[in-house]
Amino acid sequence: MINELEIVRSACNRIGLPAPEDLTSEVNSGITAKRAYNQEARAALALHPWSFAQEIVQLARLEKAPIAGFQYRYQLPVEDLVIATDQLTDTPADETSNYTDFRKIGQEIHTNTDQLYAVVRKQVGPHLWNPLFAQAVIVGLAGVLIESVASDGRRADSLIREAYGSPQEERRGGLIRAAINADGYTTPNRRLRMGNNPLTNAWHS
Repeated sequence: MINELEIVRSACNRIGLPAPEDLTSEVNSGITAKRAYNQEARAALALHPWSFAQEIVQLARLEKAPIAGFQYRYQLPVEDLVIATDQLTDTPADETSNYTDFRKIGQEIHTNTDQLYAVVRKQVGPHLWNPLFAQAVIVGLAGVLIESVASDGRRADSLIREAYGSPQEERRGGLIRAAINADGYTTPNRRLRMGNNPLTNAWHS
């Protein structure tokens, strides 16, 4: 089963750096690599509502009612591993049901429905990633490591462009574009997509 250390080792092998034996010490920059891995993985997971990173949860209804306009208040998940809330629904059995009658205030949802569910995107481990996503993160991480460890900005730029495309593509080109396309093929009937979901837009506002 692929894990964090294997991702780091693959990135190091790509650029010819000694790979750490573990990610808990500074032998061969293990702690530095772990920190870079976490940042790179979280950034890549934030680019798209990846199906492999999503989980549906029932939102907790708060006791105090909203001041005006709606009947109920719900708490959005705020754990460290939660990257985004991709969808709200009051019909969890129907993945195309996209609930929109709400107002987002801070980390709360104000609405009139008496039960509410959310599709949340989490920072999941490499054993759940699709292979194309893993390859994009490996190449992107290689770029980060070669700049931080070997101070080779030119190779870093080349690797990051390979992983995520040109700056004009806003990190959605290159290998990650192939991963996004592959993820879409695995969920062909899903209507939820980044950029046309009101909750996703509100989450990032």
